Amino acid sequence: MKEYNVSAIITKESGESGGAEEKINAALELEIPVVLVTRPKIEKLEQHTVVRNIEELEKII
Repeated sequence: MKEYNVSAIITKESGESGGAEEKINAALELEIPVVLVTRPKIEKLEQHTVVRNIEELEKII
């Protein structure tokens, strides 16, 4: 981030596999503003099991 003179970070809520936490932590350490795009809540899916990655799926199977 220093190398590219980053002035802000815009990232989606990608979870652990997407490296979002590392990006956010690095930006906060450098006092760079972060815009986090979160996943929308889909009410129709509330009664169903939804997984966001392979690890969650493996726990259910």
